[in-house]
Amino acid sequence: MAEASAPIPLTTISDILGGFLVETFIVAILCGVAITKGYEYWRHSSQDSLWFRTGIVLVLAAELSNTGFTIQLVYFYCISGFGRPENLGMISWSVGVVVLTGSLVTLYTHLFFVRRIQLMSQTWRCKAISHALYFFVVVLCALRLANVVIICKSSDWMDYRHTSRNSILVTTDVSTTAAIDTVISVGLVLNLRSRRTGIEDFDDLLHKLVVYAINNGILATCNSFLIVITFLLFKDSLAFAGLIIVSHKLYAISLLGTLTSRRIIRKHLSDRNSIEFTERFTTQMMVCTEVHAQEGLDSKYAYPPGNYPAVHVV
Repeated sequence: MAEASAPIPLTTISDILGGFLVETFIVAILCGVAITKGYEYWRHSSQDSLWFRTGIVLVLAAELSNTGFTIQLVYFYCISGFGRPENLGMISWSVGVVVLTGSLVTLYTHLFFVRRIQLMSQTWRCKAISHALYFFVVVLCALRLANVVIICKSSDWMDYRHTSRNSILVTTDVSTTAAIDTVISVGLVLNLRSRRTGIEDFDDLLHKLVVYAINNGILATCNSFLIVITFLLFKDSLAFAGLIIVSHKLYAISLLGTLTSRRIIRKHLSDRNSIEFTERFTTQMMVCTEVHAQEGLDSKYAYPPGNYPAVHVV
């Protein structure tokens, strides 16, 4: 009678799956936030172009698919692999799908914010930053595709994690993502700060937009650094994979939150009698501000009563 295989120690199971399982709970919560933001956007997006609304629907579809395949991963390791220690080292086929769908969300979000910077740019330096960002987004897309191909060809986490080529690829991928997030935040802040007029209400609005841009960038960048740390230092844990999935949710929430914030900004502006509020929608659908100086003014900051700069939220 063959001897039963020795059970894998519980401490090893917790080390491998503990962090990943906790992060999937966070993923489920963030998915709910993204769906709520998407629903809120759809309710107030009737004036947006059809192609842009279609793009947001595709982002939401990729987001839901990403969450669904994440659940399949948990099922594979915790249910199908229950009592089968060898499953913990295997790479499920759904890992590649999770990375691919999440990369689509990341790519769309990056392109959205880079285009936003390009349209807001008033100097050649800011425009050069936007063009450089386009290049790095393309590089990131190539890195993600290469990573998906390698994951699909790999069958064991140990081989994937301990191959120097793969370590360099993942580190470069995540570092590029963090760099793009940082530069996008800096570009948005510089563009917004350059539009200050000296009018308290208007500058207060710009300050809120600056804080929002910084918060988005810091959160995504910190998560990217955590991915690199967990990937390089915790070789026997899948915590890095959970953080990668969390990053996909953060990008979706950042994109949809920016779109839904337009309505809040419009309400804020319409409640301020000192600012003339107008709307202008473009196919890029970005939150930005444009100050149009009134004719016949002697000073940049001197506005006759009732003739304040018009603010366009697009």
